[in-house]
Amino acid sequence: MEYYYKLGSIICILLFIVFLFILIRNLKHISMFIKQKKLISIGILISMSIICFYNFTYEWPEIFYGGNFIYKMLNDLSLAYIGGAIFYIIESYIPGIEIKNKLNRNIKRNISYLLENMKEPIEYMANECLSEFDIENLLNSDCQYITDNFKTHDISRMVDDYGNHVIAIRLINSYIIKCDYYIDRLCNIIALDLDYELMNILEDIKDSTFHKIYLTMAEANTPKAIEEKKCNFLYEYYLLYKELKNYYNKI
Repeated sequence: MEYYYKLGSIICILLFIVFLFILIRNLKHISMFIKQKKLISIGILISMSIICFYNFTYEWPEIFYGGNFIYKMLNDLSLAYIGGAIFYIIESYIPGIEIKNKLNRNIKRNISYLLENMKEPIEYMANECLSEFDIENLLNSDCQYITDNFKTHDISRMVDDYGNHVIAIRLINSYIIKCDYYIDRLCNIIALDLDYELMNILEDIKDSTFHKIYLTMAEANTPKAIEEKKCNFLYEYYLLYKELKNYYNKI
């Protein structure tokens, strides 16, 4: 009987080594698993130690009555734990990683579209008002100057699909509509993952003063009251753009 227990232990260890060999091809996943599943990882380590120690010492004399029974039971429990852990990793954790990677690729693609449509109106307004600027390092004072001097109802240099020049407010409004579209798409995607950090950023963008003011102006076809420019809503919007870009670079 002891022979079968020893054989089972050796087979389990060999299977686990093969499994580790498969995982070691991607150390990032192993590191991620250890960080995310600390209790399971500690349990695997303890179980492996018990199994190895048992196979080398099971023939030693019994120290106290019933000791061998307890020792053998710990070995069996360790074997069962490792078997359960392997089943969990194969059936749940690895497929979960694949799903997460697909979601991240989809999220990253849509965030890139959103970032582009956030950057375009900021860059366009800066081009109209500043002689030189760095879109990645706009200052509060730069945005305030743009906010105070940008002419929303002037004819822009941009043309539509028919070759007609577009009024500036209509151009900005078109980018905002696209932003809202990609925000809605991202909200539908992250609903599966419940990424609260991204969700909060998206809500702030959609509820930003920049979106509200220019959507209102475009609908009314008249300039918005000048007192709303005092809050420097463009800089607020620019900071949201930078926050979203930092999140994009992180995932």
